[in-house]
Amino acid sequence: MRLFRLVTVCVFLLLAFVSQVTAAENLLRNPTFTGAEETIPPQGWNLYGQLHESNTITVVDADNPEERALHIVDGIIIDRGLVGQIGLTQNVPAQPNQAYRVSALVKALPGVSTDGAFLQLRFMPSGKLQDLPLANLSADKWQEVSIEGVSPADTKSISVYIWTGAKKSPQILLRQVLLEELNSDGAAQPTAKAASADETKSSSTAMQTSKSVLPVVPPLPADHASRHPSILVRSEDVQALRALRRTAPYSVLYSYVLPKAESAFVTPLPDEPEPYPSGWEVNNWRKMRAVATQVSDTLEALGFAYLVTGQERYAAEAKRWIKHVCGWDVNGTTSTAYHDDLGRWIVSSMSLAVDWIYDTLTPEELAEIRSVLLARGRELYQVQVQKLAADPYQSHVVSSLTYITRAALVLSDIPEAQQWLDFSLRFFQEKYPPWGGDDGGWSEGLNYWRFSMNLALEAAEMFRAAGLTDLYQKEWYKNTGYFQMYFMPSGSATLNAFGDGSMGKALVSSDFSHITRLAGVMQDPYLKWHAQKMAGMFDSPMAAYLFFYRYGDTYRELNQVSASDLSRSRAFYDVGWVALHSNLANATDDVALYFKSSPFGSASHSHGEQNSFTLTAWNTPLAISSGYYDYYGSPHHNQFTRQTRSKNSILIDGAGQHYRSIEAAGEIVEFFTGAGYDFTAGQAAQAYLVKLDDFRREILFSVPDYFVIIDRLQAPNPAHYNWLLHTLAPPTLDADTQTVHVRQEKVGLQVRFLHPQELSFEVTDRFMTIGDKLTVYKTNEVPSETDQPTQYHLAATTPDASPHGFFVTVLQPYRQAAPDLQFTGSRIGGTYLVLAEGTGRQDVTLISVDGSTAELQGKGVAARAQMVAVSRQNGVLRKLLLKEGDLITLADAGSVKASRPITLSVEYMDEQVALAAQVSQAVVVELPMPRKPIAVLIDEVAVSDCTWEDGRLTIPLPAGEVRAQIGF
Repeated sequence: MRLFRLVTVCVFLLLAFVSQVTAAENLLRNPTFTGAEETIPPQGWNLYGQLHESNTITVVDADNPEERALHIVDGIIIDRGLVGQIGLTQNVPAQPNQAYRVSALVKALPGVSTDGAFLQLRFMPSGKLQDLPLANLSADKWQEVSIEGVSPADTKSISVYIWTGAKKSPQILLRQVLLEELNSDGAAQPTAKAASADETKSSSTAMQTSKSVLPVVPPLPADHASRHPSILVRSEDVQALRALRRTAPYSVLYSYVLPKAESAFVTPLPDEPEPYPSGWEVNNWRKMRAVATQVSDTLEALGFAYLVTGQERYAAEAKRWIKHVCGWDVNGTTSTAYHDDLGRWIVSSMSLAVDWIYDTLTPEELAEIRSVLLARGRELYQVQVQKLAADPYQSHVVSSLTYITRAALVLSDIPEAQQWLDFSLRFFQEKYPPWGGDDGGWSEGLNYWRFSMNLALEAAEMFRAAGLTDLYQKEWYKNTGYFQMYFMPSGSATLNAFGDGSMGKALVSSDFSHITRLAGVMQDPYLKWHAQKMAGMFDSPMAAYLFFYRYGDTYRELNQVSASDLSRSRAFYDVGWVALHSNLANATDDVALYFKSSPFGSASHSHGEQNSFTLTAWNTPLAISSGYYDYYGSPHHNQFTRQTRSKNSILIDGAGQHYRSIEAAGEIVEFFTGAGYDFTAGQAAQAYLVKLDDFRREILFSVPDYFVIIDRLQAPNPAHYNWLLHTLAPPTLDADTQTVHVRQEKVGLQVRFLHPQELSFEVTDRFMTIGDKLTVYKTNEVPSETDQPTQYHLAATTPDASPHGFFVTVLQPYRQAAPDLQFTGSRIGGTYLVLAEGTGRQDVTLISVDGSTAELQGKGVAARAQMVAVSRQNGVLRKLLLKEGDLITLADAGSVKASRPITLSVEYMDEQVALAAQVSQAVVVELPMPRKPIAVLIDEVAVSDCTWEDGRLTIPLPAGEVRAQIGF
């Protein structure tokens, strides 16, 4: 009987709520979350916060219309950040000085708190908001909760949020949300008629048959014709561009565009895409994306053909395609809200084509086209672009800035479009790039760097041509070419770094195009050398045509300088990436380790890969960032590729870093590139949130031979640590010596686990997503949805649980049948000794176990430092490293002394000695020297205040990054 009364009450409340929906227009799309069973966020909504194993949104009681609801679970408590929040949000157009009400049907679960959940009404762009706490909800019945507010005078849109705070962990059931305008008396505005069942279906299953009403555009200004073209070129450029068409290199570039423009005359006009048959599905999404590609490429080719020829036939054909697309519903399947690539590509390419054929359009044609561009631009701005004011870290939204800038320039006489332009300009000046900084990095990875550079360079050219700003003066633009160079050096055969699409083809046409354009704009001789070594082609003939028009003469006159004159290794602190190279100038003769510990965490196209590395030797990938990128959010992508279990990092009791979280961050805390040695260190404890208090990974590169990796971990509770390695070839394991060999083509990798002993090993070629503290790859295989080469995954797990973890591991690439060095390790008190021996070579590395400066001793070497390394060949000292210390004593070669602790490396060659140091304050150093020098240069300047006596050189070093050459 009680159950009957409960159902009766629920039905009564539901009918009461639905009656309000029929009496007033709901401004929200998909208010009942249709399609949420297939995809989160459901169609029409955006995700707020981060989904992962503790934060989930699912559908419950899907088969019961009376109880079907979203179950929102927030399972993480942290001080701040999106990783500790979860919910849904939607943005809709709104009027100023208007009263609005947002209502929702919500419910609690028995015994579970809703404290920390909120309903929010936010007016944009002012950001004025009202939050309604949803604490103390009933678990027995559905409750209607609501907020009312009056929009400020500058209001353009409303954002509705159902969200949870970071410091609580609530759960909530959510059935339906209503946003409505209110009359002056507080009553809801009535709709023109009650909506039928068919008309209220989700946009994921049906679209309205009637097209959206287009906005009314103001009359054209008197000087409108003289303002166009305005995108990338000005009216005064047109005659020069046309005159160059028959000369080199312009004639060749134009010949690549012409076939695409000509094909438009015989290509059937595409139909407006049909809605998804039954909710979002990747193959249908790809089909719709192909329509966007066809329309965009055709419109831009036709517009460019007219721009550089002046032939009316191209303008007429562009006009035919434009008018056809103008017949599509701006809020239908080609809207940004429905398919963001379709919507934004259409408004972008149409804007460009309209601008370039502007002088052939009649006022009547312009009135029709401008209303469509205004509607599409408005939707793009409201659905995507203006979100950047509150959250700049949205990849697709950031890329939309260039598209909205095109629309804003072609509609520049309309105040609303000027608002778009002002927003874009300020963002590029003040916040761009959100995924990088002054060092030139791009945290989303090289694959997305390629795509983003197209838009970054076009934005800079658009603003420069319009006389608004010169983005090329920003440090990021000056340095980003080096980010590409250091992670895809000259001659690279494969891409092997981090983020989505991290494994793939290196040095494609877009790389050549971007580096060439950056070299020309910046007049950078190293980037020109790098571009010429690629010997590629521009990925966009249109961009190349305009590049040579503006920068061709100065680019041809620019001398090129080899990358061999640059530092062989480099840290990009802005994104937390480090490239360690033996030969930056030639990938075929290079050993390169790439290391990541990023402040941008695992958000967007980044993965849970802090303190991870990849290794490429002689153009062969030996240690990889594994997993494949089927498509964004595929089961394989989410459950394996994005997870720490697919990276060369460490798991804690089988668990990795949080993914899809900018809070799950790391940091490059040290970097040194010296004479014969490079060193870097990262700190990644934060990426694991509460699982770790400390995770410092140090990497010493004994150039060019091998890497010593030192891992120090501290957990709040005893734990097993799982050290991971991923390869493209099956690893061969010798469990007795804890040695792994990987043969990839004609190149090998020896991995020697020196400490701890008695590790347990597992190897698999399957993408297992579930494991435990002792068996990482245990069950739940999620294979790639595309046919891809096999990958191999190795885990080395500590035998006992402990709050402390300490690993010493050596990686040696080799080209011979077997490596020429053999490694042993031993602990002597607070010192860990790594000994490498073979072919007359003896290397001694002493490491402070706790990482502090300490008295270190072993194998004829004593020191006061954090780490020292000494290399001898046939008994002759060849190189040494002193890290954060002031003394090395060598039993057979004297000592190195510094008047204060420094980091110093020295390489002894036949005709000279090279020295490199990091010096916080001026210091005096004494070195063993085989004979009296004839010249000492510090940072290429000769110095005379050095002394040599009895085989020792005393040399004063200034503060800073110091390089010295000592000649005999």
